[in-house]
Amino acid sequence: LELSINTANSDCSSADSGCSAFVAAADNFSLGVTARCLNNALASDYIGRVALSHRLVSPASGQLGSLATSVIDVSRPDAGSVTFDQSISEVGVFDLSSTPSAYFSKTIDTATLEDIGRFYPQAFHLQSASVTPACGAFSYMGDNRLQTSYQVFAVNQNGNRTFNYRDAFAFATPTLVAENNDNGIDLSARLTDIDTINWINGELRLTDVDLTFSRPATGVDGPYQDLALGLQLNDNDASLAAVDMQAGSSGHCAPNCDARQLGSTDVRFGSLYLANVFGPETMPLQQRLEAQYFDGTGFIVNADDNGCFTLAASTPPITELSYQGELDSGETNISVLQTISAGVGFLQYSAPGVGNSGQLNMSYQVPAWLQTENSADDAYDDDPAASITFGQFRGHDRVIYWREIIR
Repeated sequence: LELSINTANSDCSSADSGCSAFVAAADNFSLGVTARCLNNALASDYIGRVALSHRLVSPASGQLGSLATSVIDVSRPDAGSVTFDQSISEVGVFDLSSTPSAYFSKTIDTATLEDIGRFYPQAFHLQSASVTPACGAFSYMGDNRLQTSYQVFAVNQNGNRTFNYRDAFAFATPTLVAENNDNGIDLSARLTDIDTINWINGELRLTDVDLTFSRPATGVDGPYQDLALGLQLNDNDASLAAVDMQAGSSGHCAPNCDARQLGSTDVRFGSLYLANVFGPETMPLQQRLEAQYFDGTGFIVNADDNGCFTLAASTPPITELSYQGELDSGETNISVLQTISAGVGFLQYSAPGVGNSGQLNMSYQVPAWLQTENSADDAYDDDPAASITFGQFRGHDRVIYWREIIR
């Protein structure tokens, strides 16, 4: 018997993932079985049953999968040759063999086609997905605790998982995209890259992977309160199924959708504000701190922040920059009076006592996602700073008008 494939590009002589694509797993290709005489002429009178089998060549230690047709009958009308649709359910490179039944008690030689492939997945199916904000209801730009989770399967033509899509046979690389409120402005470049991820037995699974939506290089923007995160899978052979998003377009994206939405979240440009405070040297002073965010016009108290930032009174994060007057280091002790709640917290400075009036200039070392602008360069990469003044009950008499600078 002779086996032949009548679908183009079936030869994978290198027997590895470097071969060009043949057909998707479980998709049909045309297979022929022909009876031949010793002189190679067509044995048109042949009638018999032929068993078909396959062997996995690559990837090593992969799954065999199944043949759609394991037995074919050659009947008199076939005139010694039959062509039919065949398929293999798995990804990889395979050998195909035929074993005919005895013909009038005579044994007929088997036939084998070697190194057929490369078979590839038909599509990628997103099984589950979620986006988890860093701070309960929201995330600050630059905070790497924004998380995403998702699970994707490489599937064959029948929608079943292809376990051999792994190692060198897995070409799809995940990319995340972002867009706010479907406004057509692509924000993908502000998402941090995900580390190299491996497909394991046809599955791509990420669980609580930390992401960062970065701040702009200068200035402020946002808030992005409906920031959609989407997944792209780049593979020249197969694509992500049921895509419903295109970060650079607004409205219904079909037929140009290129990503599948994973979820949406609220992302804000944050900043920590420290109030200047003054009072008698015989009483403790309370300093107000505010976790703020830019609301599109200016900075306001972030009432949704309930401990996203942990307030501490140690050194660091507090830096005692300088002392003025009769106040010296160690004459006032700093403690946390109230941690951040509804965006507001308080530090307390103990009374230094009579004769220790003066001023402490201090700054608070904050994470990059709460830094502010103190140096007039519009970079928002400064730690907030303030002054604590003991022995002053009101503004100086020589100052006609006090005004706090509001960003």
